[in-house]
Amino acid sequence: MPANSEAVRLNQDYYRKQAKALLKAARSGDAEARGRLSHWQREVPPELALHHAQFTIAREQGFSSWPKFKEFIARSALDFAAVFLEAALSDLTQAEGMLAAHPEIADADLHTALVLGNLPQIERGSKKIRRW
Repeated sequence: MPANSEAVRLNQDYYRKQAKALLKAARSGDAEARGRLSHWQREVPPELALHHAQFTIAREQGFSSWPKFKEFIARSALDFAAVFLEAALSDLTQAEGMLAAHPEIADADLHTALVLGNLPQIERGSKKIRRW
């Protein structure tokens, strides 16, 4: 199970920023950052790239690759949206609490946008549907 399951479930940007910060620190010679990279890489190349840091972040969270980690985050966000939708249909107080604690859920998917009456998100979602 990933170390920061709540952050994983809610915020892919958090981990992108973590990878960029790790890369920056490693490039500046930070021993701890380079140690994290070398723990997961067979060999730390002299010219580090973002994918090296992303791989390290993914491995630290228990995933074999960055793409698999991203997929998990996306799936988790959808799962969280489903929990919100269930609450919105059965327990408005719980749904309002979830939305207050995590306002980014308003942009989770088309179903959430419909429940919240988020017209810009609905329009974006309906455009995607029409393309199919």
